[in-house]
Amino acid sequence: MRKHVAAAVLAMAFAGPAAAAEGERAAAAPPDLEKRVGEIEAAFNAHDANAMAAFFAPDGTFINPLGKRAVGRDAVLERFREDFAAPLKDSKHRIRIERVRTLGDAALLDLDHEVTGPNLPPAAPRPAHPHNVLLMKKDDSGQWMVVDARVYFFLPTGKPGAPGRAPARGVAPKPPERR
Repeated sequence: MRKHVAAAVLAMAFAGPAAAAEGERAAAAPPDLEKRVGEIEAAFNAHDANAMAAFFAPDGTFINPLGKRAVGRDAVLERFREDFAAPLKDSKHRIRIERVRTLGDAALLDLDHEVTGPNLPPAAPRPAHPHNVLLMKKDDSGQWMVVDARVYFFLPTGKPGAPGRAPARGVAPKPPERR
């Protein structure tokens, strides 16, 4: 019986965002969690690596869109220092909670993150829309802390070779039609 309960809890935790129907309204986030996400947005816009690192639990992890991993608050600080110095230099950020699943003193968040700025990589769309997934947990003082953060860019949808899509790896691009 305990195995079935544990499996059901895990299924609820992981099925939330992925199983939601397109256009479904997200559950309302607790006000203190909304406030914390607003503080994270403000720190992004201030390009404040120290503030960003302070949002993380001491053993928190962050993986940026390039797959660079930072484990622990000191490594997270260095990762944000590097990111704010180059690809995120002079960037502007808008972060909104798409979905939240709270489980006691923990929350799994899907965030829509709009990024604009002159230093984004040349191939990045303008504005860029990474999808952030945060696992947050309240610390002993009741403050929401980032335990794990992952930033993703999704592949474009549509048929391979369609306008706006890169050709599949190993497939030569189709030459333009001649008239």
